[in-house]
Order: sequence, then C-alpha cells, then structure tokens
Amino acid sequence: VLFNISGIRKKSESTYSHSINVCALSVLLALKKKLPKAKVKEIAVGSLLHDIGYNSIEFDYLNRKYNEFSKAEQKELKKHVVYGYSNVIKEDWLSPVAKDIILCHHERIDGSGYPFHKKGDRIKIGSKIVAICDTFDRLVYGFLCPRLKVHHAIDYIVSQAGIKFDFDIVTCF
Repeated sequence: VLFNISGIRKKSESTYSHSINVCALSVLLALKKKLPKAKVKEIAVGSLLHDIGYNSIEFDYLNRKYNEFSKAEQKELKKHVVYGYSNVIKEDWLSPVAKDIILCHHERIDGSGYPFHKKGDRIKIGSKIVAICDTFDRLVYGFLCPRLKVHHAIDYIVSQAGIKFDFDIVTCF
C-alpha cells in the first residue's frame, strides 16, 4: 500500500492529499455505518488507492478543471479507474473489495456513472461510500472541478441522495 500511494505522491501531491482525505472520510463513514472491522480495513485500502490509475494518465491534468479538457482528454481521464484496476488486478495482497473501489468509485446508483453504468444494488457498499467521500473532497478542494464551500458541497451530495448516491449512506454522511 505504501509503495503504491508513494507512486501517487511522486506524480502529484494534490492527488496524494485527495487520496488521504478520501480514505479518512471513508473510514469514518464505514465506522459510523458499523461495518465489520475487516470491511472497514478493505475500504480504507481501496479508498487510499482509489485514484492510482491517474499514474497512467500521460498528459498533465493538474491545475485544470474537467470542463477545460477536450472530449478525448475527458474520455482518457475517465479511464483512470480501468488503468488503476488493471494495475492491481493480479495483486494477491489487495482484497476484492479494495479492487472494486478502485474500479467502481465513479459508479452512480442511477446508472449515470462509469465505467459500467451500474445501478442501485449492483454497486457494492465500499464503492458507494467512496463515491460520496471522493465527490465531497473533490468539490471542497477543487480537484478537477471548481472549488465549493463545505456547506455547498454537502448540499450537493444531499440533493443527490437516492439519485446518484445511496440514500442511507448520504444520511449517515
């Protein structure tokens, strides 16, 4: 885990900080949901490495907003989930839960996410938790998007409860 997260830090300090923040929020949320200790640990590792696929992005994505990229660049940025999963798929030390988080943290319960457009209960709880925490941190710190005040980021997440994000997990958040 340390080796992989240091690779993220080497490429981008902001992606590294984002990963640490998402991990902390995800662990707190998993604990509040009273998930088993082993599941919390798997969510911690998966959330820490959720954006490892950005290491495979060949162009400079830092200090830019998503809507500033060309359509081709946007498509490539979305591939970070597949790149990340491909990098760890054969790693025995990484749990299936953690691998699923790396691949599916951009899935949304209404099917509008990526890469598979999964809906509802087809998305596992770890990925649902990380989706919310990832979105919150991205909005608050302006990672690839305009920065929002904390209460506006929370308002957005609450407005998407039962639409993009699992209602019960948003309530817990």
